[in-house]
Order: sequence, then C-alpha cells, then structure tokens
Amino acid sequence: MTTRRVVVIAIIVAIIIAPITVLAADLAHGFFGGVDVVSTDPDRTAMGVRGTEDALGTFKATHEPSAQGATDPSAAVISTRSESDGANGSASGPTATQAWFHDYPDGAASGTKIINLRVHEPGLSYSTEVFRLQATPTPEDPARVTLYVNGPIVTPEPDGP
Repeated sequence: MTTRRVVVIAIIVAIIIAPITVLAADLAHGFFGGVDVVSTDPDRTAMGVRGTEDALGTFKATHEPSAQGATDPSAAVISTRSESDGANGSASGPTATQAWFHDYPDGAASGTKIINLRVHEPGLSYSTEVFRLQATPTPEDPARVTLYVNGPIVTPEPDGP
C-alpha cells in the first residue's frame, strides 16, 4: 500500500471516528455528569419546556441525597443567578434582571395558586400549605391577590440577620 493511500484512509477514518467519539463523550457527560444549556443569542429563550399535563407539573426538579443519610443543607432544588456583564464583583454594577417572571396572558381565575409552598411532615399522609399566593380577583380589582401564611410571620430584629 502506498503512503498516499494510507494517508487518505487515515483521513477518512478520522473524519468518521472523530464525530462519533465527540458524540459519545457528550452523551456520557449529558447522562452522567450534568447538562449545561448555554445560549449567546440575546433574542431567544435559551431553553423552553412545554407540556399539556392535567394534574402534574410541566417541569419538575427533584433533589436526591448526595449520599446515604445525607441531608445536604447547602443544596438547592432550583438555584437561579442573575449576572451583570461584569459578573463576580467587577466595576460594571448590578443587574436589573427579574429573578422570577410568570405571566397569565388571559388573567388568573379566582382560586389560582400562583405560588404554593407545602411541607410534608414525617408520619402524616398529607402536606401542609405553609405559604400561598392566590388569585382572588373581583370585578373592581381583577388583578387582586391574597397571601396566605400558615404560621407566624417573623421579622428580624433591627440588628439581627
């Protein structure tokens, strides 16, 4: 076999094998090491999720203990962060990004739970609502909401945390 033929075969093999190797590495990272969605297009949503569930969440994030018996007090099920163009304390200043935005384009029906936080107590067969922001529109005030809190609202002392 001539050197030229060997080089051509090596190039063809490299062209075929390299993408497969990269794909396998990406799949292994995606399934076993986490998935990062990164967008540099300021005019489009980086990731969208759409569903038609009847009694389930369209998007559900679940945290599982990092080890047997671990309580993971520093972990968060959902963690969000808004960075300015000079992230991590540079001179560019703060951002005005909204932390959480939810829209009801056709209005929220009376009784719609806009935010509903529940806690499941060990030994009970149900969860207790501890915080609920609920739509309670009236003809005079169609955007009216009511905040329900199960338990005391505690404010920190002036010199406290």
